[in-house]
Amino acid sequence: MAFVASDVGPIAPPTRIPKKSKAGIIAPGFLSIFNPADARITPPAAALQSTGRRTALANWIASPKNPLTARVIVNRLWQQHFGHGLAANASDFGRLGEKPTHPELLDWLATRLVTDGWSLKKMHRLMVTSATYRDAE
Repeated sequence: MAFVASDVGPIAPPTRIPKKSKAGIIAPGFLSIFNPADARITPPAAALQSTGRRTALANWIASPKNPLTARVIVNRLWQQHFGHGLAANASDFGRLGEKPTHPELLDWLATRLVTDGWSLKKMHRLMVTSATYRDAE
């Protein structure tokens, strides 16, 4: 028997914050630091029996307009190859995390990752064929 994950159907149940009933129903959204507006969710064809929320989230995460995803991926790859990331805490790019040692390099690599179609293979190749990698050995 195959396990198939599915959406809740074409109509999403209301979302509320536990123990904060005064807040009412919460609209879907993304991290407000990037875009404070409510999420725009386009319902898919009725035959898919989906609200479209997961697709909207996936599209937002992988959007070229969302720099955080590419920066985190590049930082973790750098950490894998060089023993430490360009940002010391690979899981925190917020206020509590340390600033990157080379923010321009991190941004350039993140842009390159998106430009190359999110190809991890190309990013690995770029890193391991660099002069920096040869010097680190």
